[in-house]
Amino acid sequence: MRKLLFVHDHVFLQGGDGKIYSPGGFPSSLWNKYLEHCDTLNVIGRFGGRVSSAENNHVLSTHENVQFNFVDKLSNPVALIKNGKKVAQNIADLVRDSDCVIARLPSENGLIAIDEAIKQGKPICIEVVGCIWDGLWNYGSILAKLYAPLAYMRMRSAVKRSNFVLYVTNHFLQSRYPCCEGITTVSASNVMVHTKEANWSKRSYGKKITFGLIGNYKTKYKGIDIAIRALAKAKWLDKEFEFRILGKGDSLEYKLLAKELGVEDSVYFDEPLPSGKPVWDWLDNIDVYMQPSLQEGLPRSLIEAMSRGCVALGSTTGGIPELIEDKFIHPAGNISLLSKTIDNLMLKKNEFDQISKRNIDESRKYDHEIITLKRQSFFSKFIKG
Repeated sequence: MRKLLFVHDHVFLQGGDGKIYSPGGFPSSLWNKYLEHCDTLNVIGRFGGRVSSAENNHVLSTHENVQFNFVDKLSNPVALIKNGKKVAQNIADLVRDSDCVIARLPSENGLIAIDEAIKQGKPICIEVVGCIWDGLWNYGSILAKLYAPLAYMRMRSAVKRSNFVLYVTNHFLQSRYPCCEGITTVSASNVMVHTKEANWSKRSYGKKITFGLIGNYKTKYKGIDIAIRALAKAKWLDKEFEFRILGKGDSLEYKLLAKELGVEDSVYFDEPLPSGKPVWDWLDNIDVYMQPSLQEGLPRSLIEAMSRGCVALGSTTGGIPELIEDKFIHPAGNISLLSKTIDNLMLKKNEFDQISKRNIDESRKYDHEIITLKRQSFFSKFIKG
């Protein structure tokens, strides 16, 4: 029986039904790509508590042949001192009980697991899904900024010591966290779209332009506040706008911000929708999708929006510049330049159809079948080799 250990810092919840749920990003379907190559999968994460209504607001993560193991948090210096030794021991025991280890970085648990797997001589694969420097420096506390250089070097060192590395970008993360020559690597986004659904059709653009963004309100790095401020600052002249946000969590902070900036009548906070067709239908009513993130790997929602023919704007963060044209990119966190990008875009409404077609074509590179085959081949070499 082949046992695989998957390690990350993701915070899981337990519902009133006793099942494990994720606030997003770790649905039960995620585990299938690993279970194709092993008999049982152990998952290390953090426990966010019991929530009686988790099944209504979160995605189911429980899966047959998947065992969840929760360790204490290590997300700040006090927690590192208090919980570090215990967490390291728990992870060491789980590594010892596994045949192979997959560590998703950035994550403190992942870095510990990598050290332990190397020490125990266990095969290790690293999934590089984001940049720890961007995460800590761009929107972290003073302590986070102080820790950023050390965290960055730790992650670079870990990637250098692995014989199997999966990157979710084509260039960005590879340049930040290079691996050694001669090892097995793959560029396989954790974003997959069904491009059979990605068919272009001419849109009708009226006087009012609809902007959209998908993101959890609790996740500050998505830049929801940046988008609201930039839209409020833009020069609309004879045009109008509405900004629709599809998110989970408490939106009060952003409602107050919109009111403070005088755009509360133009900003809408839509109820969360199940993934798949409901989200695609929502995107079909968005003219311009915004991704002003402060931290990203390769954003799923941006690729989905492009596959539906949305015009797209984004920041310089992560793999975003790999997806959209330079003229639609702004420096991360720069509200003024994002606002100017919006102004320039509004002067090019006659080019929207051309941009829409280009974005659909780009999204086809992330077709579900293409990415699945690349991943299957990579994990097969790792786990069987």
